[in-house]
Amino acid sequence: MDLVTRDDFEKLINNNDGVSISIYLPTEVADFDVDKGRIRLKNLISEARRELEGKDFSPKDIDKILSPAKKFLDDHKFWSHQREGLAIFLSENNFYYYKLPISFDEMVVVSNRFHIKPLMSLLSGDGEFYILALSQNKVRLLNCTHYSVEEVELEDVPESIDEALWHDDPEKQLQSHSGGNGSNIYHGNGAGDDDKKKNILRYFHKIDDGVYDMIKDQRCPLIVAAVDYMIPIYKDANSYPYLLDEGIEGNPDNLDSETLHQEGWNIVKDHFKEKQEEIINKYNDLSKTDYTSNDIEKIVPAAYNGRIDSLFVAKGIKQWGIYKEKTNSVNLNIKEEEKSEDLLDFSAVHTMLRDGDVYVLEAENIPGDKPYGAILRY
Repeated sequence: MDLVTRDDFEKLINNNDGVSISIYLPTEVADFDVDKGRIRLKNLISEARRELEGKDFSPKDIDKILSPAKKFLDDHKFWSHQREGLAIFLSENNFYYYKLPISFDEMVVVSNRFHIKPLMSLLSGDGEFYILALSQNKVRLLNCTHYSVEEVELEDVPESIDEALWHDDPEKQLQSHSGGNGSNIYHGNGAGDDDKKKNILRYFHKIDDGVYDMIKDQRCPLIVAAVDYMIPIYKDANSYPYLLDEGIEGNPDNLDSETLHQEGWNIVKDHFKEKQEEIINKYNDLSKTDYTSNDIEKIVPAAYNGRIDSLFVAKGIKQWGIYKEKTNSVNLNIKEEEKSEDLLDFSAVHTMLRDGDVYVLEAENIPGDKPYGAILRY
């Protein structure tokens, strides 16, 4: 699978099989070495096996849990179609994997639930964006990051204005004829510019219906690429809340995915930077009030109870411990112990479940003097 939706996210965190194994590894697209990827995964599976043995699992049970991932080791087709990173989740009754547009550090976490903090930059929309390339003859949706672009297979989206409108009113079949460039030009009986705009708007509403259903769980910016007069018409039809005002003007049929990606990144990079700076400034402005905290013993209960608006967590940092729901308190551990979990991952999960934002940043970019911090709602 190539996208992590909020439904996937909730499915991962609600896994209650007991022992849960999370494996992350980089699978760089450029000059990807298939053997190197297989060796990485083999070593990570071996590490997971050792941890399960330390928890007194039988060899038979260990083989059963790890077998879905082991099958990838000899699957050449699997390794020939990779993205920037691979995430694998295994438990006694469930198995999920995602080929994703962000690179991961090699990691194995064996715990009582899946470790999903490395996915947070995708789920918060920080670093990923979409381009919707529209013309009367073609529709493309591109899933992009700074370094990658991939066309998304569209479902329930008309391929052209011809397909969208031909069946709308079977009794009044709109007439079409082919223009000099091969594009279809729609009109009613003597339809003028107003009717043409209405037809395009109807077409765009059908596109929006399908695109919204596909990406409604994302928080990623969406950029429209179309000829200049079509962009404001699509904005009228749009229902996705993260559509950017600025679009890519021109006929996108004349541009390949890589060119659209570069133009899209030039638009969205400032959006990401401004959003991050804005929220960091907000933390700093509130830092001397009760609306911020960098105390893990306050952050964890606040996340669980839906009090966090924005959470900052440093990449690669873990804080082991146990959250006690009955007393709404935390016990901290210096290292991983039986029944303990990464409380930063726990906090990130519950922040996002309650519609908060999570920013996974380099440690030096976290506001305050600790590798985590939060802006509180109350």
